[in-house]
Amino acid sequence: MLRRLPVSQTQYISELEHNEASALLFKSARLDVSEEYQERASRIVAELGCLALAVDQAGAYIASGECHLDDFLDTFNAHRQYLLQNEAYRGASGNDRTVYTTMDLSYAAIARQADSTANEVLRQGLKAALQILEVIPFFHNEGILKDIFRSAAQNPKTRLKNDTIPLSLLSTRPDGSWESQSFRQGIRTLLSFSLIGQESSQRHFFMHRLVHLWAYDRLTAAEKDRFGNRTQHLLAKSIIWRIEAGDYAFRRDLLPHIATFQRLTGFPTTTEDPTGMNGFALALIEAGRWKKVEELRAQMLEINRRALGEEHPDTLKSINNLALTYSSQERYKDAEALQVRVLDIRKSTLGEEHPDTLKSINDLALTYDYQERHEDAEALLSRVLDTRKSTLGEEHPQTLDSTTELYLTYYYQGRLEEAEALAVLALETSKKVLGEEHPDTLIILPYLAVILKSRGRKEEAIALLEKCLKLWEHVFGSEHPLKELFSKVLKRWKDEDNEISVQPFQ
Repeated sequence: MLRRLPVSQTQYISELEHNEASALLFKSARLDVSEEYQERASRIVAELGCLALAVDQAGAYIASGECHLDDFLDTFNAHRQYLLQNEAYRGASGNDRTVYTTMDLSYAAIARQADSTANEVLRQGLKAALQILEVIPFFHNEGILKDIFRSAAQNPKTRLKNDTIPLSLLSTRPDGSWESQSFRQGIRTLLSFSLIGQESSQRHFFMHRLVHLWAYDRLTAAEKDRFGNRTQHLLAKSIIWRIEAGDYAFRRDLLPHIATFQRLTGFPTTTEDPTGMNGFALALIEAGRWKKVEELRAQMLEINRRALGEEHPDTLKSINNLALTYSSQERYKDAEALQVRVLDIRKSTLGEEHPDTLKSINDLALTYDYQERHEDAEALLSRVLDTRKSTLGEEHPQTLDSTTELYLTYYYQGRLEEAEALAVLALETSKKVLGEEHPDTLIILPYLAVILKSRGRKEEAIALLEKCLKLWEHVFGSEHPLKELFSKVLKRWKDEDNEISVQPFQ
């Protein structure tokens, strides 16, 4: 059995009610309760998460004369680790342990039992608890998903070099499903020592803010580097490049953890882990956090440029991704400059008809469209479409992509009849080749609805968008952001009395 710390040593790793925490702060600080100090005290206990021992120790620090209620929070934020582990400050409770010392004792007890127990199953669970404590300091302290570990374990397509995640946490059964026994035992251990809590759904775990800070502060510089790299691998492996029901919601739930990881590590990217960085970019793109995407992609570009050279395929992909990020922020001239550079290099090194060259031409055409240079865009897109038809065939997915881009250019030019004919052709071909519920098929429906609406066929447009909405929810789930967009457009179309100008969905 697990040997827990005595209650006298663990009772302070728990939260008080807010008013109780404020009362303890006044008592430990040896101050009379007054309205003048009440608001300041309230802010302090809120920052400390109403953790009993932390509040007690804060009061002792204030009572020592080192600071006052007015400036405690500034002092705490600047010298957190010193305040929480300094045994000179003991509060009114008479407890002889500091906040960090109490948590250190819990960690030491788990490590000691892992080394001493003869029960192999128990030992694996204790080791798993220590391994979990190595990565969750780099997560957000709330909403820690069990599914991060499950998804990483079951992701067969992401094989990262120098992967340092303990195999016991991500082991799988013969059928590829996650073998979670060690993880579950590790979680039970951490729960028994009050180092984590569990939400009622049992899908999410959380750490008290100060426990979370302790878990990070206790690491040496070398451990922060090593375990940060391990966390990067874990998060990267958990992101599956798939657009099905539940995938978007999972990546959305990852965002606080990606943000915390980025804040703590600055994304220590390497050329050995492009898949991981692209997975982070996908989650950020879906959330519309383009500035963060830009920071990440600019960093990836510089790393590839230094390690591989300007004309390496991976470097060119990084340049192109950064250009697309600029375009999504309406920085079209910046995007165009990068795309022209990539196109020139690919023409000279790969040739005019290479798939990567054609993709560069296609991306540049879209940027022209965004700048309302529709004739220039049409010339490039027609060229790409003809080449793809001749080299790949009429029904190849890349040929379908070119068809889609060209009918949108026709739409922008007001050539609605041609746009509709091409969109219908693309839709029927995509249904035949990919299926009615494939994402590339579904995305044609709202564009075709916009074209129909612009041609004055409002009822047809509404019926098509309603069909799109039902299929979209069936395939992607109810939480995908485009579902909300389609719903708003559909409502507007039904409510309007007069025809209005309609722009395609971006």
